[in-house]
Amino acid sequence: MKRLLLIIISSFTLSSCSQDNCKKLLDAVNKRNITQVRTLLRTTNPNCSYRGLGEPRSPLVSAARKGDLTIGKLLISYSASTEYHSSGDETPLIAASANGHLNFVSYLIKKGAKINKQVNGDGTALIAAVRNNHYKIAEILLKNGADPMLNSPGDEYPMYHAISTKNEAMITLLKKYIK
Repeated sequence: MKRLLLIIISSFTLSSCSQDNCKKLLDAVNKRNITQVRTLLRTTNPNCSYRGLGEPRSPLVSAARKGDLTIGKLLISYSASTEYHSSGDETPLIAASANGHLNFVSYLIKKGAKINKQVNGDGTALIAAVRNNHYKIAEILLKNGADPMLNSPGDEYPMYHAISTKNEAMITLLKKYIK
């Protein structure tokens, strides 16, 4: 009975994520303070989001934007979802792809991130990689099933961005994967 009560209390604590705790967790992620992140994860759900000044943000998206794989792995070990993101924000895979973090992209793919997930206005991970001229990231996404012709709401498709930037290497890469 005592063990069951402890499990219920732990579940309640993790699922009830206050905006204040989420903000503290995001601050620790952004400052790359792994000790503080680890401490806050004891009482804060990693699948939280804070809508403060600027864009809404979740901890894993913030770690992905910075390319901090150590913190990303820690968040996932505490059950952060590779798909969780705030409404109006990109997914962790799109964030890592847009910012050129190849190791983070590889890790998210290994952990089951959806390659062709679309986010209104942010496109897909492949669109983000192509738009930002991250050839190696585009290549790994394509090898893992990214659709080079997938048109995302609020954005064009990957080939459009490769052509508009006259990136011949990217155009050639994308053509290899067009069915």
